[in-house]
Parts: sequence; structure tokens; C-alpha cells
Amino acid sequence: MTAELYQRLNLPLAPLLFALVAVPLGIRVQRSGRGGGFAIGLLVFLAYYLLHSFTESLTLQGGWPTAILWLPNALFCAGGLFLLVQSAREQSLVRPFDCFRWLRLSFGRQPKEPSELP
Repeated sequence: MTAELYQRLNLPLAPLLFALVAVPLGIRVQRSGRGGGFAIGLLVFLAYYLLHSFTESLTLQGGWPTAILWLPNALFCAGGLFLLVQSAREQSLVRPFDCFRWLRLSFGRQPKEPSELP
């Protein structure tokens, strides 16, 4: 019963979260054209659907607490806000290999200069 109530509150928020993620992705300059934008949109939708299905099955069949149904919305909200802030600062969006550079900077180690690399 509470799982159904959570889903009735949860699912109407999904289009708002997709919009929150889509705006920063849509305003960036991209060379790939329409096909690249369509592929990114499809990947975002697929990620949300898989995460939502996974949390739903954990709740209904695995005995996990029903509050876990909010996890996809929470993750997409955090990701959308992060992308929105990155776009507002006019910084490049996160690329897969920049995560390691971000981790080094966050722990206080400065990246080596190209002349210092082996």
C-alpha cells in the first residue's frame, strides 16, 4: 500500500527531472547533431527506467524499505542540479575521464604539469 502511494507521488516528478537534466544537455554546443542528442536522451531515459525498475523490484520482492523508491528521483535531481550549475558557470560538462582529475583536485593534490610527467 505504501509502495503504491510512493509511486503515485514519485512518477509525476519524472518529467520534471528529465527537463532538469535535458536543459543543460540541450544548451551545450555539440557537433554530433540530432543523432547525438537523441542518443543521449535515450541513454538518460534508459538509465532512469532501469534504476526505477530495480528499486521497484527491490521494494516489492526483496523486502527493502519503500523509501528506496525515491532513489531514482533523488539521483536524477542531484545530477540535473549539478549539470545546471556547470552550465551556468559555462564550464564543460563532466567527461568520463575528468572524474579522476576532479578527485585529485578535491583531495588537495594538484595535477602535474606536462613537463613533470614521466
